[in-house]
Amino acid sequence: ANMKLIGHIFLRQLLPAKIISSVIQQLVLGSGDDENHAPEDHSIECACELLMSTGHTLESTASGRMSVQLVCGRLTQLRGQKTAEGKSLYAKRIQFLVQDVIDA
Repeated sequence: ANMKLIGHIFLRQLLPAKIISSVIQQLVLGSGDDENHAPEDHSIECACELLMSTGHTLESTASGRMSVQLVCGRLTQLRGQKTAEGKSLYAKRIQFLVQDVIDA
């Protein structure tokens, strides 16, 4: 619900695209200290929700388009990651949510 609220605030042009890009990147990429860091399920869900509500508008700017491409690339990478036992790192629900975002 919070991500939908943030998305609607952005769509009403009360929040700049730079902030939305920053929030999405922090949710998916983390702080940038550890490239192999896998975000928790709820962070992926929040990023997907925010991308679904703001992605089309965010892609209308050059910097927003780059941000969306970066985040979608990372989401695709995370979706395919496996644990040491060979199991998928994320539940099927999260994997399908990521696929829905990428397809949209």
